[in-house]
Amino acid sequence: MKNQSMFADTHAGRRPEYVGYLGSRARFANLAIVLTVLGGLLLADAAAADTAQQQATGAAAALLKSAAITCTVADARKLSPSDAAKLTAPAPGIKAGSAQRGQDTAVAGPTINNAADAGGQSATSSGAQGEYAPPPPKAVKKVAAVDAYEVACSEGLGYIISAGATASAKPSAYLCIEAMTGSASAGAAPDASGLTPCALPGNLEAAQLTAVQLYVTQAGIGCDANHLRGVGQTDTDMVVELACAGGSGYILSIPYPLRPGQAVKSANCLSLTSSSRVTCQLTDVTAQKATAEVQLRQSHPNCKPSASRYMVSSLHGDNYFEFLCEDGTGLVLQQKPSGAVGGTVACTAAIVDKLGGCQLHKDTP
Repeated sequence: MKNQSMFADTHAGRRPEYVGYLGSRARFANLAIVLTVLGGLLLADAAAADTAQQQATGAAAALLKSAAITCTVADARKLSPSDAAKLTAPAPGIKAGSAQRGQDTAVAGPTINNAADAGGQSATSSGAQGEYAPPPPKAVKKVAAVDAYEVACSEGLGYIISAGATASAKPSAYLCIEAMTGSASAGAAPDASGLTPCALPGNLEAAQLTAVQLYVTQAGIGCDANHLRGVGQTDTDMVVELACAGGSGYILSIPYPLRPGQAVKSANCLSLTSSSRVTCQLTDVTAQKATAEVQLRQSHPNCKPSASRYMVSSLHGDNYFEFLCEDGTGLVLQQKPSGAVGGTVACTAAIVDKLGGCQLHKDTP
């Protein structure tokens, strides 16, 4: 009995540790079950997301093909019903009031095409063609819900595309850059596009800036774009504003739908007048001209400008300004794409003829 009592006492003394050990094992077992369940749920969510991704990619690719849009789908997502509903409203755009259909381009071709400077650059003084204004307002009609997708293309520029309200209706689409308002300069607020913006990584502004550089190259202009803004569409073109790193800006007129190798037209923001319906909002042309005057005063302290004007821009991005000094002499200043001075020359120099000649100075050759 004594031995039995000792065993009982010893067993009773170890009982709390034994119970704690069993409790720890139970907690670890429960944790393992919870982790297993969570892992299964995460895998199920990933599989569902992958399936939704594949479905969105396939559906978007079919719509793009139906709309005759060239795009190798790199990424896609289905828009929420609320965002898709916004696409039923008429999208804002620009419309030519004087240009005929089929010739409705936002930017005219070059009016000067010769050697603009000692570097043999070709110059262009493109301007806006036609009168552009928002189309007349249209009544928004309620339509049946449609499926809409955002698509990132391997070719670069992405789209929002939606199915037609009926099976026979053609899909409607717009480029992601048309929904971008960029960054305003000089406190001028850009116009809201009214379009649902893109959200896929390949369609954000930085990626679209890289993609649009191809069309900058096709236009043959010198511009390291750091901001862009969608202006709208004409019957044949997509119109985009670019702000360049050196302070210059351009309006690009890109044939639409996009096709490889198409000619892209451009207009330097300096060439657009205050009466133009297509205007630059990302570039402060007044500041550009003021900078050119400061640069002239620094280069020619004896010249006190009494008048000045923008002349032309080379395709490489150099801007040329004419200045009339109070003593009657005329000077032309070259401003490089970086914003720095490229040089100055008198209006009497023969090379000025290649820039279109001075207009403020009367004694030109």
